[in-house]
Amino acid sequence: MWGDAWPKTLAAIQAGNPPDFEFSIPDLTIFAYRNGGIIPVDDIVEAVDQAYKYIPSNLAMYRYDGRYWGVPIWTMPFVLIYRPSYLEKYVGTTEPPKTWDEWLEVAEKCTVDTDGDGKIDIYGVGLGGAKNLFTQEQVYSLMVNTGATWFDEEGNVVFNSPATIKALSFYKELYQYADPA
Repeated sequence: MWGDAWPKTLAAIQAGNPPDFEFSIPDLTIFAYRNGGIIPVDDIVEAVDQAYKYIPSNLAMYRYDGRYWGVPIWTMPFVLIYRPSYLEKYVGTTEPPKTWDEWLEVAEKCTVDTDGDGKIDIYGVGLGGAKNLFTQEQVYSLMVNTGATWFDEEGNVVFNSPATIKALSFYKELYQYADPA
């Protein structure tokens, strides 16, 4: 289970017996990297990229200190799925937002009390807000797009960097238009 992956991976690294191969996600990969448990895989990433062409943002999540430490074999894209009919009805367009500011505006306009009873019936965005992997992955996808990282060159946590603050502030602002359930 994912909840066991971090402590079991760390225990294996500390015991000098890390796994030969492990499916990972970006935060587990950087965790293993920072604990000295993985080797760079630049040659594999470059060969796959040459044959199939990665999307650059998919590669960014596995690159630290100028090397690749994981091979993206699939991704968990967080895409904007929208209803053109709602955009047309509540925003006046069928075009999806193209910037973060537009996304906030659309989310606000699509958060609607449709029957006037004082309760929101339609929420403008679906976001996670619990302490779980899903929320972490959504936040991380925004962090990657701001250039945020978790660690500086010395391995210190830099969670209060301007890029991280930008991503988290945006998430918090956008979250007000998400279903609280």
